[in-house]
Amino acid sequence: MDGIIINELSLSGQFHDSQDFWRNGMPPFYKALQDARSFGVGYLFKQGSFYGAQATPDKTLHDLLTAPEARIIDEAKRYKSTLARAICNPFWDDAPQQDLNAHYLADEADVSGSSVAEATVRAVCLLSFIRSLYEKHPVVVTKDGV
Repeated sequence: MDGIIINELSLSGQFHDSQDFWRNGMPPFYKALQDARSFGVGYLFKQGSFYGAQATPDKTLHDLLTAPEARIIDEAKRYKSTLARAICNPFWDDAPQQDLNAHYLADEADVSGSSVAEATVRAVCLLSFIRSLYEKHPVVVTKDGV
């Protein structure tokens, strides 16, 4: 496995507020990253617009990183650098490997052009946040109905 692709579709405002995100969403995300690193997984790919993913009903990842409460909430202070790394290069969409003319589906949802589709064509693991449609394993993706 060459790396991890963070699933931007796994953030859809499902965390109630910033405390819920930092206290409940980040610990399993952080643990998965630490486990992957311990096995030598180096690259952490994500979509270029991942920083704009909706983590709470009214805050994106970027908002959470720059919010004043990120300096107050203990979990935010602990996980902030991990999340900051997660929104920086490398971006898989700088050189996508998925067939941009193909139609990718996961549970009948169109995931074409997303990290979910990109993970199907790379030797990577797809990392999703909890409380999402992508929390189950494996995430089954079809390409053009196959």
